[in-house]
Amino acid sequence: EAVIPDFSNKWLSEGHSEMSGDRNIGDRRYRIYGNFVRSEDSTTTVQLATIYFADMTEMFNVRDEFLRTRPIVSIILIDNYDELTANLSDSAVSTLDAQLNDVVANWTAGLEALCRKIERNRYLVIFESKDLARLQEGRFSILEDVRHVAASSGMSATISLGIGKDGGSFAENYRFATLAIEMSLSRGGDQAVVKDRFNFTFYGGRTKET
Repeated sequence: EAVIPDFSNKWLSEGHSEMSGDRNIGDRRYRIYGNFVRSEDSTTTVQLATIYFADMTEMFNVRDEFLRTRPIVSIILIDNYDELTANLSDSAVSTLDAQLNDVVANWTAGLEALCRKIERNRYLVIFESKDLARLQEGRFSILEDVRHVAASSGMSATISLGIGKDGGSFAENYRFATLAIEMSLSRGGDQAVVKDRFNFTFYGGRTKET
């Protein structure tokens, strides 16, 4: 405790051989192990413990960078594109498309994301997992931003956002994103759905998050 303030060896006295998590000491990160040395003299009350500090800084840094840069694949689908463009002239459709492109571009600004329009009403966005928490905290603001785009009839645009994560490859994450889009459409669209290898998570739109 003199060397490392607030250090506790409770885990060792409870019989564990490793402290949970890791510990920062200065600018280094350690994993901590330990064990008791039992005396052969049954009459003594002296206990000796040995604690090992394994410097894992480089490994932890590589691990953290790996987790931060895991790819996230997402698909943005304009739910009511056909209704929005019905009976519009070519120039009006072009104007509407430009507005939709601007909404997507503004949402992905700062993500260092790869964003491509792959169909007239569908976008592919690839970004890193470090950005997903920020998007979730913002409740996927693109769901509301896109409502500012409206056709001459007054109908506002809505989107389905499907996100695939934790897959073993880009292809698996894309499959998760596709499943998320299908789940969103089956629930009426106008929402974001995150799909990992186990669960769906829902945000915004006509249903509350689950």
